[in-house]
Amino acid sequence: LYVNGLPLVVIELKNATDENATVEGAYKQIQTYQSQIPSLFTYNAFNIISDGLEAKAGTVSADLSRYMAWKTTNGQTKAKKTQAQLEVLIHGLLNPVTLLDMIRHFIVFESNKQEDANGLITIKTIKKMAAYHQYYAVNAAVLSTIRASAVNSDSKSAEVAMQ
Repeated sequence: LYVNGLPLVVIELKNATDENATVEGAYKQIQTYQSQIPSLFTYNAFNIISDGLEAKAGTVSADLSRYMAWKTTNGQTKAKKTQAQLEVLIHGLLNPVTLLDMIRHFIVFESNKQEDANGLITIKTIKKMAAYHQYYAVNAAVLSTIRASAVNSDSKSAEVAMQ
């Protein structure tokens, strides 16, 4: 998914009619892209993988177990189990407001220092993104705090607080 010419989201969709297509296969394909086309991930915010039934989002440093489904389109109600996960993810996470808010406020980096038996120290940086419930809970908490502090939601101070 390109935004202003930058590939912010890499999406790997497997053929839903292929009985051998899996989310794991889509994940492995993303890993192949990372090793063979690293420049594709220079501006990458996160990835989406799908086998046509399941759909999940995760970051370049996440293993498959950290890729998560997006389970709501509006933050108010969970999608029905009969609704296609990819459709929910696209409408819920990739809508312009949520996508840009996720990139700006809900992607963080964590560095871990590791020392091996020979004393070699390596520092690994891990990119993390909020899951759907964390995203909506934090935004609700911020809005509640603004309201509780008696800041006029139409004022400039509320606008600054939400940034």
